[in-house]
Amino acid sequence: MAKKLISFLGTNAYLHTIYTIDNFKSEPVRYIQEALAKYQCQNWDENDEVIIFATTGENGSIVKNWESGQLNTHDKYGLSYEKEAKGLKEILDSLNLKCNITMVPIPDGILENEIWKIIENIDNVIEQNDELYIDITHSFRYIPMIIPAMITFLKTTKNRVW
Repeated sequence: MAKKLISFLGTNAYLHTIYTIDNFKSEPVRYIQEALAKYQCQNWDENDEVIIFATTGENGSIVKNWESGQLNTHDKYGLSYEKEAKGLKEILDSLNLKCNITMVPIPDGILENEIWKIIENIDNVIEQNDELYIDITHSFRYIPMIIPAMITFLKTTKNRVW
């Protein structure tokens, strides 16, 4: 059984934000995934995984926020904390987490077959008895609506237990 943080990376030029969860308060970070990794994944081991789903294409989130970053001119914290925009990959790598960090490319999900491909990609990273942490904070379009239905579907059809 592994712990898995599943998150979706969008294409926006995100603003630095301070996230508060329980007694945890992050410094200003541009990606919620950084705050979640610091909060949830610090004591995870090599069996555990942070999985980021990112869209492909020249305007996809892989290019815009995974490989490199974008600074937002309205970012009141950003100028103090980040002089050059960094991509989420570089930021997560710099945390020196013991768990694995994986980026899974997905299509935009505009067409029906693309939606099914996203569901298939999510299904492929989840194993029996995984302990899931699902972040939909910056999910795009319909993802927040299909995740609960998808989990119910997988529990029923794949006999998955979480």
